Amino acid sequence: MLMMYNHTNPTESSTWTESDRMKSIAFLDELELAEKIILIIFVICTTIGNTLVLVAIWREASLHPPNKYFVVCLAVADLLVGMILEPLMVYDLSLDDESRRHICIHLCHFMAWIDTFALSASIYTPISQAQEATSI
Repeated sequence: MLMMYNHTNPTESSTWTESDRMKSIAFLDELELAEKIILIIFVICTTIGNTLVLVAIWREASLHPPNKYFVVCLAVADLLVGMILEPLMVYDLSLDDESRRHICIHLCHFMAWIDTFALSASIYTPISQAQEATSI
């Protein structure tokens, strides 16, 4: 039985009953499922949206000037997040606690690297585009 300290009334100690503990576990399971569903929706929307941007830039000749390559860079960075990082996050959420402890450190480093790389590309692309626009 888990003991909790009652800060509002220190004379009485409150305890979690077994039903409270079960409700808490059920809520956390539902919360994890909702997070997985939201991440899967993000994967689908990110992949489809950025693929459409890349196809539109590739097919439309008026979008071929060099300043439009910044948009391509941004779409590729977002596509990396949608196709690599977010599915790995869903995979990580699907692991149980014991498997999470034994997950390969290289996978953790890879996820951090992809996240940092894509975030940097997403930040520096608009900055580069603004610098290029002001230099004209």
